[in-house]
Amino acid sequence: MTLLMLLNVLSLYIYVSLVIYILHKDHRSLLNRIYAAFSLCFVLWSFEVVFAQSPYTPLSTVKAIDRISNIGWLSFSSFFLWLCVVIVDNKKILKNKLFYLMIFIIPLIFVYEQVSHQSIVGYSDSYFGWKAYWKHTKWTSLYFVYYNLFMFSGIYLLYKSQKNSNHHFKKVQAWIIIISTSFSVLAGTVTDVILPGLGINDIPSVGSLVSLVWAFGIFFAMMKYNFLAINPVTASASILSTINDCVILLNPDREIVSINNSALTLFDYEKKQLLGKPVEILFKDKEYNNKLIIMASKGEVIYNKETELISMRKKSIPVLFSISVLKDDFKNLAGFVCIARDITGEKAAAKEKEGMERRMSQSEKMAAVGQLAGGVAHEINNPMTVILGYTQIVLKRTKSEDPLSKPLLAIEKEAIRCKKLIDNLLTFSRASKMMKQLTGLNKTIKDAMSLIEVQTKIKNIDIVEEYGENLPDMMIDVNQIQQIIINLCNNAMDSMPEGGMIKINTSLDDKFIKIIVSDTGIGISEENKKRLFEPFFTTKEVGKGTGLGLSICYEIVKKHNGEISVESEAGKGTIFTIHLPVVTEKEAPLSIAQEKAIDDVVARKEVSN
Repeated sequence: MTLLMLLNVLSLYIYVSLVIYILHKDHRSLLNRIYAAFSLCFVLWSFEVVFAQSPYTPLSTVKAIDRISNIGWLSFSSFFLWLCVVIVDNKKILKNKLFYLMIFIIPLIFVYEQVSHQSIVGYSDSYFGWKAYWKHTKWTSLYFVYYNLFMFSGIYLLYKSQKNSNHHFKKVQAWIIIISTSFSVLAGTVTDVILPGLGINDIPSVGSLVSLVWAFGIFFAMMKYNFLAINPVTASASILSTINDCVILLNPDREIVSINNSALTLFDYEKKQLLGKPVEILFKDKEYNNKLIIMASKGEVIYNKETELISMRKKSIPVLFSISVLKDDFKNLAGFVCIARDITGEKAAAKEKEGMERRMSQSEKMAAVGQLAGGVAHEINNPMTVILGYTQIVLKRTKSEDPLSKPLLAIEKEAIRCKKLIDNLLTFSRASKMMKQLTGLNKTIKDAMSLIEVQTKIKNIDIVEEYGENLPDMMIDVNQIQQIIINLCNNAMDSMPEGGMIKINTSLDDKFIKIIVSDTGIGISEENKKRLFEPFFTTKEVGKGTGLGLSICYEIVKKHNGEISVESEAGKGTIFTIHLPVVTEKEAPLSIAQEKAIDDVVARKEVSN
């Protein structure tokens, strides 16, 4: 074996080793894959040269090997240009489909022409074996144009990148590749093109040997100044996939370079829809979240900041947002790690807890006020009955023209109004009686609506009634349920002085019957909504409301073991929702007769007190 053959065998071994090593370090890295493909071109080229430079290899064998090896030497300039584009991270070129057609189709055309007609390179006999020579054809000229255009375009991109970059490692990386590539291209051009063109054929082709400088230069630049540095792109996907919180990796330009499955599930995206996109696509408050990233890049700790992100369907998602900065070996910014923890469940639980505490406080307050109201009502009920009774007796004996007739009528009217207020207080207090019976809720509500039909027509208010079908009969106090409906409708009419619409809806919701009373009125402010069910609280003018209507509704619903809630915004109408448990006569804890007996005992006790 000659020294020349030994050197080519050694270079073949080195190229293969570089391919294996770089893929073993990280086969997922795009940069590593392209470098491996680039080095494989030299593997094929060296493989051919090993046989071509042996004087014992038949020409037919050399030509057969040439059919395989020309894929390498005709393609490495394409892979070099692609490698340079990836190194400088030129997104405009990387997203251009025409670029990929160019770097793949052009070398394939030359490969086809060389394999079919050997229009570019031929072989001649020499003292050291078979020597490749360039043919004088248009294909050879076109190949030189393609080769130099791609090579110098790659070198130009590297030069421009190092000139504009503020990162030390990128500048050094670019210079190493520029110098090693330029030396290899120059040396290879002299031995493989210029000298044969001058008729000097005694010097063997050493292009594949000097290209080792090129391959090692790129390898060293990647390993020293890129591959071993912290880089979000090369972060372990397997680790990210095991984290329940959302993990989003960004490059220095705040573009998403990696995202775990938890984030994809939460935001309802596919991975390809997010990779390469600005992270702002996930921000609801872009100004606030961008400010957090800027603060993190300046060294501030961003940990569990409450904010909101948005899904692909524009759904708002409350999260705790944390940001960490990634830096390379030279302390330059290499990217960001954003971690978002979904707190939708915690927010809902906190809201539910707040609502429960509010309802408990309301119930305690209502119970205390109910006891007071019941006592006061009983205390003034008897004297008011006496006043009303004697007034009506005197009125019967007084003629209409009598001067006392008008004052007595006024006393009777106000006494009746007081009696109604007392009845309301007794209804509000737990001392009031409940007369439950098995009946249909839809019929109960329809009968109540018929009582306000005339008022709605006068006030130019439309009534829309939607009753659920096949609702079961249930144990309710018909009069009290109708009082709820009438009170809610009266409030709705008061909120629509210019007319509008009241909508009644009933439906079966699991083991509850749901009643919804909505209107298109002026709505309720957030401040007033908090006090809506408090007794004696009213937003009406003095003399136009007692403030007991909604508190009575609340108490009646509670006595039916139900729930009442309100949704409203100022200027956007109001929706009252009532859930009543479906209790049949068989399921009722007490029969009607038993309830009546208990109510009679309670009533006698109250009278005796």
